[in-house]
Amino acid sequence: MHQAPCSLRLYTNGHAFLRYRIGDWATLGECDCGRFFPALAGIERRAIAQIRRKDGSNPMSPKLIDLLGAVPGLRRFQLLQLAWDSFETLLITEPGAFETVARQVGEYVREYVGDPGVRAESKLVEELPLSPSGKFEKICWVGSEPTK
Repeated sequence: MHQAPCSLRLYTNGHAFLRYRIGDWATLGECDCGRFFPALAGIERRAIAQIRRKDGSNPMSPKLIDLLGAVPGLRRFQLLQLAWDSFETLLITEPGAFETVARQVGEYVREYVGDPGVRAESKLVEELPLSPSGKFEKICWVGSEPTK
């Protein structure tokens, strides 16, 4: 069973102080020590940095990150998934390269998602935003929580 684990910090008296999602998908298992609490069998992948497809699959994103990172004229990017079939890429490009870079990025996104009808728009920016946790994520789901 895949779940999004939460982390807790405990004081010596054992009361939970802080809970937060850590942005990973994990599989639950049983502890060898015989405790009845669920234990993590393993961390599967990052949940935040994954493209989400309507069929529920989450293809690994490093390939897409490598493709986009190699586009000539592109300095930095952040891919925002707004819905199953809608993407916006924030681009920092070399001067005069935006149109060419935006066209290539759109082609790569459609190819990677496997749907030529996917909306893949680009926006020229001077700075890329950080996630709510203060970290930089190259791929972010910013739509409402997905449902099948």
